[in-house]
Amino acid sequence: MAIEVAVELAAAGEAADYAAGRAAPLTALTEPMQAVGWPAWMLGFVLLALGGHATAPGAVRIIGAVGAAAMGVGGILVEGLKIVDAGPLFIGGALLAVWMTWAGVVAVRSRRDTAAAPPPATRGRGGRI
Repeated sequence: MAIEVAVELAAAGEAADYAAGRAAPLTALTEPMQAVGWPAWMLGFVLLALGGHATAPGAVRIIGAVGAAAMGVGGILVEGLKIVDAGPLFIGGALLAVWMTWAGVVAVRSRRDTAAAPPPATRGRGGRI
């Protein structure tokens, strides 16, 4: 998706041609890239949500995975097959955001707990301080 966004930025100069119905090859390139990019990117999030057992409770991980799957399917249907009516599938991002927020809070809290623990060098024999 980062490469696709770079193509979108480069295609900005084609806006007038696209609006006038003239050839705009970089603009045309973005759709097939998104048709592949959205499902691939969202598959990664599905795997992270379902595989990250310490990131959130099971129900939250499933909610995130369902949201990511919806967005991936949306990419195929909207960008690949031109079924614009499937656009609401991208609302799945709200479900994905639930898991992402929960996982972020868990990550920050675990770093804070780790930072509060005394470093191993201050421990004496037997693990006592």
